[in-house]
Amino acid sequence: MTSGSILDWPQGGAEAAPDRYSFLCPDDTTRPLNSSTPCVWVVKPWPVVASGRSKANEVQQLVSSLCHKDHDTWRFSLLNLIQTSYSTLYQTPSVEPIESYLDRAEGFLSANSFSGCHPPRTIRICTTSIIETAKCSWLRESAAVYGIEPDLDCIKADNTSHCMLALNMGAADIVMVPSDVIYAAREKFNLKTLFYETVLDTEKYLTVAVTRPGSDIKSLEDLRGAKACFPKYDGVAWNTMKQHLFAIGAIESCPLDGGMAEFFGPSCVPAFPDELGGGRMKEKCQGDGFDGEFGALHCLSSEVGDVAFVSENSIRKFVADESEGNPGSRLSINDFEILCEGNSKSCHLSWATVGQAMVRGNSSDLWMKDTLDVFLQLDQLFGRNYQSLTTPFTMYGRYNGKPDLLFHDETQNLRDVPFFKNTDQMPRFFNNTFDIDQRCKKSSSTSYRASQLILISAILFYYFV
Repeated sequence: MTSGSILDWPQGGAEAAPDRYSFLCPDDTTRPLNSSTPCVWVVKPWPVVASGRSKANEVQQLVSSLCHKDHDTWRFSLLNLIQTSYSTLYQTPSVEPIESYLDRAEGFLSANSFSGCHPPRTIRICTTSIIETAKCSWLRESAAVYGIEPDLDCIKADNTSHCMLALNMGAADIVMVPSDVIYAAREKFNLKTLFYETVLDTEKYLTVAVTRPGSDIKSLEDLRGAKACFPKYDGVAWNTMKQHLFAIGAIESCPLDGGMAEFFGPSCVPAFPDELGGGRMKEKCQGDGFDGEFGALHCLSSEVGDVAFVSENSIRKFVADESEGNPGSRLSINDFEILCEGNSKSCHLSWATVGQAMVRGNSSDLWMKDTLDVFLQLDQLFGRNYQSLTTPFTMYGRYNGKPDLLFHDETQNLRDVPFFKNTDQMPRFFNNTFDIDQRCKKSSSTSYRASQLILISAILFYYFV
């Protein structure tokens, strides 16, 4: 173990005599610099290899047998994983619990204890499965070890909708929302974004219109009456097309969802509300076989639909997925064509991040800043670019073999802006379409007032003439 003391430095140059220096002790006394028993503030224990109690003796024998002479062997590789620099491993006299080992290091445990926030505060993360809750618990414990505050807690719900409801009821504070649920989170649950999961351009949700080679649909102007395949109702692709068609005047009647049902022919839009024409919009669906990104592409490739609205990245993943039962494994990229408007270099209609952390709409700026700081610290410690040589926990990537738990595997970092880099200038950010329904209502209200004025003017003209 190594110890640390604090020197009491009097004024003087380097030529000052050693007897003019002294150790400052924790009890406010001093001791001469040449004392054989200097006062110690804290002892740092030597790094050790720890293991479960049932395997401790076996691990001790294995580690003790490792040496730097065993080049080109798995033992040498294991030694390099354990060590951060060239050093010699010594076997402890006996196997002992970690608690007693650290307790023998004077002042170490108290130096690493934290008093906590006053009043105590906890950020409650809502999860949607048992395994996601397990990963969240690891994140919570890792954050506590590093002294990050406010502390975390994990609250399990059945699905994302229940999590958003839990936020509204005050039972949870934050939920990770995938891109297809962001619109509903804002419009139906009054949530707002705390931070984004930023990704590389190749992993963004890039909404595109896709057809089969040789299709009569050559532009978005040819879509009226087409049989459309959407991944889901009220998702990124659906709301993107709703905004685009309203912007060019192709649909005008509010609500715009009903206008979409009138614009397209019989289609497949999973979960489309029956009261808005759900029968027509779900006519081409085949159970749940056409649900999601892959389902929409299957709907198109099987010639049930004329056009599919999906993320451009999904096409690549659809044909590359060789899992049993995936119809895309028999296809290639050449079996699909992406519609591009005019001479535009970017064929996407919108882009979205893979996910966002969302909180209650009435959350205070101070609470949001504190909470954001916590997750930015977690990202630095356990994210893709952690600062230490090794990390006890990884936020991004598979957990127990399962992908996209709590955070998406493709996440590069967490930011309060949707861009991975500040130089990112990709146009048509999906969040900019959120006010489309309000704009439709205002437009309809203005048109209604204008029609009233025209009618009144006509009546007055007729009356006086």
